[in-house]
Amino acid sequence: MTQPTQLILSKTQSWIRDFIITLNVCPFAAAVFNENKIAYRIFQKDKNQCQPFLFNSIRELDTKTNIETSLLIFPEMYNDFYDFLELIQIGEDIIVDGNYEGVYQFASFHPSYRFENSNEEDAENYTNRSPYPMLHLIREKSITEAIEKYGPTENIPTDNINNLKKIGYQKLKHAFTNSDWSPLKNKFQNPF
Repeated sequence: MTQPTQLILSKTQSWIRDFIITLNVCPFAAAVFNENKIAYRIFQKDKNQCQPFLFNSIRELDTKTNIETSLLIFPEMYNDFYDFLELIQIGEDIIVDGNYEGVYQFASFHPSYRFENSNEEDAENYTNRSPYPMLHLIREKSITEAIEKYGPTENIPTDNINNLKKIGYQKLKHAFTNSDWSPLKNKFQNPF
């Protein structure tokens, strides 16, 4: 059954606002979120149309400079994490084949995201968990500008892992299962 677009959008925006921004998982997210510079593209078509969808999303960033970044959301497919890895590869192939290396990159998020050599119960996996399977299409120029503005970023992954470990797997699992971010916000009003 297809989920209503507004519900998908609402859950995604709540995750960005109440998890990503509140816990400072990405220090660059607040500005683009608050300035409405994120394009949310929800894909609910046949899997055979994924490649054109990804390519068209890249072309959209080429032509619309008011969009800083895009979240490509797949609410009805790629629920199996290993199938999702195939989607990531398709995206990476499009970047290479389209001569977009150094221009754009994809970051990946999934409800069952699991880093290589991690256990299901490792809190660190939640740095890349999301309400739906999604690819984050990012301008590499924006990353460079953000680093110039905010400073070095090499400590972000380690800081995220340490903070999520402090919260703990059970609380994170509960928050993601119920889309209830309030226990996390109460634990870390200002995590850094």
